[in-house]
Amino acid sequence: KQWYQRRVRGKIQEESQLVFNGHKNTVLDCVSMLNEEHFVTGSQDNVLCVWHIKKKKPAITQLNAHAPGSWISAVAGLKNTECFISGSNGGNVKIWACAVNYRSMECIKSIEVMGTVNSIVVAADNSCFALGVGQEHKMGRWWSNKDARNKILLYPIALEDEVDR
Repeated sequence: KQWYQRRVRGKIQEESQLVFNGHKNTVLDCVSMLNEEHFVTGSQDNVLCVWHIKKKKPAITQLNAHAPGSWISAVAGLKNTECFISGSNGGNVKIWACAVNYRSMECIKSIEVMGTVNSIVVAADNSCFALGVGQEHKMGRWWSNKDARNKILLYPIALEDEVDR
């Protein structure tokens, strides 16, 4: 198999493989678990997909999730919630909320950052998240933002018990 496949492979109980097809003509850059049944992927095509582990096609597809021409370079799920965070080289980080039935998603917050978001880590208790931001993409030098500085940024997370969606 070639490293640039556009699919996510997962094991199911019957010892066979389930191939997840969703992103088109692109490299899958990042994946993160939301809960035991759902995960999120981001890619060079500027598309976010939320998946159910037993479905081959995404439950939700968000086209043009970040600025035009941006690559989704990092995603991180807030464990056991319907929320996740995505980052790109487009100068912002977005916090997303999925509807309760995983049929739609909406951006609930956007945070401006200078540089490419190369990693996102959420604290185990979902109280805060850290961003690894750099001048260049973590896997290569396709572009460079000389105004950006390589750094780690910390942000608190305030979760509400009920969010109207």
